[in-house]
Formats: sequence, structure tokens, C-alpha cells
Amino acid sequence: YLEIRTDEVKAGHAASIGKVDEDALFYLLSRGLSQKDARTLLVEGFFETEMTNIPDEKITSTIRTSIISFLSKNKNEK
Repeated sequence: YLEIRTDEVKAGHAASIGKVDEDALFYLLSRGLSQKDARTLLVEGFFETEMTNIPDEKITSTIRTSIISFLSKNKNEK
């Protein structure tokens, strides 16, 4: 539930879903990374690029920690 009590707030959201860039994946694999490590690196890189738009370093740090934790858990499961 989100309640906004002012007319001066501008908000937006976006989502991105897609496959990992096969050329980038091939390049990382050719450099000796495992498939899991290469995919993790590409996903982390995608999020890192997007997080440059967040001005609050504390929020950025929290998001980064959550992403790394999530990817680490999934890396061990697959």
C-alpha cells in the first residue's frame, strides 16, 4: 500500500526482463569463467549500471547487498 499526500511528487517505475547477452556470455566463458559465474557477473553489471541513478549511497548499498545475496543463493541451487 502506497499513500502519497502531496501533488508535487513525481514517481515512475520500470522493469526489464530478457535473456543474458549471448555474445557477452560467450566472451566470459572463453576467458575461463563458469556458466554460473559468467551469468552472475553479467546480472550484477546490469544492476550496477542501473543503480548509478540512485542518489542515496545507503539505499544503493542495501540494494547491492540484496542482489549479491540473492545471486549467491541461486548460484548454489542451480
